[in-house]
Amino acid sequence: MDIISHALLGASIIADKELLLPAVIFGAGPDLINGIPVHLYMVWKRKKENKSWPEIFQILKNPHEWKKAPTWTHTTYLYLHSFWFALLVGVVTYFLYPPWLVLTKAWFLHIGLDFFLHRDWFGVKPFYPLSSWQLNLINWFETPLKYLGLPISLLIFLLVYLR
Repeated sequence: MDIISHALLGASIIADKELLLPAVIFGAGPDLINGIPVHLYMVWKRKKENKSWPEIFQILKNPHEWKKAPTWTHTTYLYLHSFWFALLVGVVTYFLYPPWLVLTKAWFLHIGLDFFLHRDWFGVKPFYPLSSWQLNLINWFETPLKYLGLPISLLIFLLVYLR
């Protein structure tokens, strides 16, 4: 699922206007923490290859380009999308600022959705590193969900926050 949909659904599951921004961040957290450094690396690498900015942005829009990313990318992705890491996020959140513990629901939702909507290289291994098991159902970006995910997420978000 795309990062904006994760952010919107994360905020929707929290459903608290006072926690809106942190809920958006927690909802997108696994992809933000992994995606920002990887995208910066991929842009830097493509600039070294003298690619133009339009070419670079076209490359970054292609999910299959991630398979060419460095191996640390995939390892980081697996950790950030594991229930163990989400539990760690919850524990750290609880000790730093207990009222925000509820925000970990958004992180768990992110992992749960990706568990059903990703496979192969993007497959979520929920018990990583203790297990490499994954479900391998579909890749959302290879289905009509790539067009429906954002409007559905936005609709849910608006229904929750505009009530």
